[in-house]
Amino acid sequence: MLARSSTVIHRTIITAATAPLHSSQRKKVVVTALAFQDTYDTLTSAGLDVTRNESTEPWSLDELISQAHDAHAILAFMTDCCDKTLLDACPNLEMIACALKGFDNFDTELCAERGIAVTAVPDLLTAPTAELGLLLALGLGRRIREADEAVRSGSFRGWRPTCMALVLQEQTLGYSEQGQSDKLLQNEYKDSVQLVSLMLTLCL
Repeated sequence: MLARSSTVIHRTIITAATAPLHSSQRKKVVVTALAFQDTYDTLTSAGLDVTRNESTEPWSLDELISQAHDAHAILAFMTDCCDKTLLDACPNLEMIACALKGFDNFDTELCAERGIAVTAVPDLLTAPTAELGLLLALGLGRRIREADEAVRSGSFRGWRPTCMALVLQEQTLGYSEQGQSDKLLQNEYKDSVQLVSLMLTLCL
């Protein structure tokens, strides 16, 4: 099951984790990394028992097992790994909601065998990657790194005929694949940058 936004992830967790239990115990959700406050609010407002990592550092596998051994759902991030060791240690687990795009570090086949739902967010990094590509193109064309180093080193003494740069608007930007980020670049920046589909690297 693939969720296309964090809202869908929240709803998916809530749908799975609020199903009736055979006892009065509230279902437990473990959030393995620091998240937005509205994430915690959404989960707690659904009556879930939320355990969260308050640090910016990822938990080790032992720490994750310590926190999630009795959990019904895990909200996982890129630093996490789901394998047989984790699943064996978490017998109550019903869902792993991945706040990420790729999930090679999650054994989805084993999860399927055990009836554990796994979600991901395919479009999570499409826009950020497209914007980073444009940022790199601007940085190269405008020689931002060289200019920044000149300012920070104290060698900048006002305008001089150095760090002469290119205007990106007048250049051709080539990219290697027709991925989602490339398509977004074409759609969002087509009026300011001429994009040509070439099997080449960045051309400036």
